Amino acid sequence: MTTKLIVRHTRDISCSNEIADFGTRYAIDCENISAVSWEVPGSSRRELGEFLLKKIIREISPNCLNIHVMVELSAEQPNNAIVKYKKTWGLIKDCGVKVDNIDDKFNFERKGKSGLILSGIGSFKPSQEDVISGLINKVEKVYFSIGNDIGGCYSSSVPIDWMRCVWDNGGIVFILLGYFDEPACEVVAMGHATTLTSARIL
Repeated sequence: MTTKLIVRHTRDISCSNEIADFGTRYAIDCENISAVSWEVPGSSRRELGEFLLKKIIREISPNCLNIHVMVELSAEQPNNAIVKYKKTWGLIKDCGVKVDNIDDKFNFERKGKSGLILSGIGSFKPSQEDVISGLINKVEKVYFSIGNDIGGCYSSSVPIDWMRCVWDNGGIVFILLGYFDEPACEVVAMGHATTLTSARIL
């Protein structure tokens, strides 16, 4: 598939930039983190999200063995037996996502204002089909990462803490911008400038 990409860069996502308002829109309020984005105009993340993310990861890390993922359910969940039993990944599976193709799944819960905030971590092979598309089309808060030394980040239950752990261990975090059917598919890679420079994308 041939795609026309628009590429944008920023040295610090906490500053005004052409990619996104990371702090306000995506609750990624960190200084000294750089980012690169690739946009396919006219196509939604639902259509091309998985293709574009895998394409970028292949170019950055051709020998990548695992893609790591962090999810957080947008709505607080009731503190009841069903939620306690199914947990994060079980509820996502009920939405039709192929979570059985995700390995090393961990579930987390923490108290919110009126219920439970559920999050989860896992990993999957780049060759797995439909895992990415299922997640990005059903879960609003979903973050992907690659890196060789990020196993210790599996104890992080809050997305921003997980991201900081990935960055501090030389990894790269990916998000897809926008909403499900916006007519622009855009993937963002975030990390320390030295990491992105080493990956030859900054």
